[in-house]
Amino acid sequence: KEAKDKGGGRPAPKQNNVPVSKPKGKNKSKVRSIKDRIRGIERLLQKDDLAPEGREKAMRSLEELKSRQQDNVQKEKEIKFSKKYHMVKFIERQKLERKLSTVEKWLASDKNDDAGERDKMVQQRERIVADIEYIKNFPRDRKYVSVIKTQDRAAVEAIRRDIQKSVEKKALEKARRSSDDEADGRDDEDEDDFFADGGEDSDARQEARPSRGGGGDDDVGGDEVDTSEVGGGDDGTLVL
Repeated sequence: KEAKDKGGGRPAPKQNNVPVSKPKGKNKSKVRSIKDRIRGIERLLQKDDLAPEGREKAMRSLEELKSRQQDNVQKEKEIKFSKKYHMVKFIERQKLERKLSTVEKWLASDKNDDAGERDKMVQQRERIVADIEYIKNFPRDRKYVSVIKTQDRAAVEAIRRDIQKSVEKKALEKARRSSDDEADGRDDEDEDDFFADGGEDSDARQEARPSRGGGGDDDVGGDEVDTSEVGGGDDGTLVL
């Protein structure tokens, strides 16, 4: 009676003490990571009774997985440094672009006729353009070295040379791929022209092919046309 009075006249709810069944075994749908797969193959290669064909196949798989792991590490590093130094590079690039605009306006004006001063401004423009290219093409997997604030100019110039080599290498690879694509395109056009011409027997097949109506000059194919319902144009052509 006291329990009912304290609970507002409602009986206490029954507790469900039924144990929850847990799934047995490991989750088979879980995708194994590359690191786990590499460890598994390395343990497999330690077995002495492994067949030569299986060992060779496992070695190829191991090399492929290690290459993929290295690519993933490289991508993660690029993402990390890109996010970390994005704002710094953005601000420095804006400063340089504003300075470049000022120099170009000065060079475009006719108020300054001093040849020595103009040469200095031209050199300054070239340095600014080089610094902008430095920021744009800085390696994404490296800690950013400021082109404006850093005092170690030797380090900046060393990185600048590496960037120049990387840009030239990418340009060569792009030109090589472009030439390969053009060569493949020419081969495809030659093949298309061959099939479009139909080969050497195309004329013979065209002559041997019957007309759509099924008749020749003396044989009318299909149903006859009632010329009474056909009008003639001024130039003698038939108008349906």
